[in-house]
Amino acid sequence: MLKVSRHFDTAMKLMVGMTETFAEWEVKKDKSNWPWYNQPPEHSKESVIRRCIQIRQELLQVMKELRKL
Repeated sequence: MLKVSRHFDTAMKLMVGMTETFAEWEVKKDKSNWPWYNQPPEHSKESVIRRCIQIRQELLQVMKELRKL
């Protein structure tokens, strides 16, 4: 059950990070080329895509571990 918890916790932390990115995008909404121009790497589109992929992997691991129980 510990593995399930760790994978789920990792997915949640990644989602919290994405929430911070979306908040940052809202702040920059009024600027030109929003929100993609001149973003720090952690708030880039590619970073969001990578985090989505990682969240998916973590949740797949949760499902895999739950099926074993």
